[in-house]
Amino acid sequence: MVAGDGDKKRNGIGRRLVWVVAQRLAQSDIHSMVVWVLADNPACQFYAVLGGKPVYKKEIMVGGKLLIEIAYGWMDIRNLIAS
Repeated sequence: MVAGDGDKKRNGIGRRLVWVVAQRLAQSDIHSMVVWVLADNPACQFYAVLGGKPVYKKEIMVGGKLLIEIAYGWMDIRNLIAS
């Protein structure tokens, strides 16, 4: 989300996007998923609300700056599809 995009928050687009991805994975007989998010990104809260659990952390270098990424995972995406 970019500063000034506040009008796009809480309209369900992010939730629907995650739902579509989970549904497509399930159709391909894939029943778990992981999404990587920068640790200081407010989206971490979004993925946690959707049931994602922090499963791994790693440091990455971007533009000469050390950043931390967190992997949020779902062992069973059927919970995402049902919601």
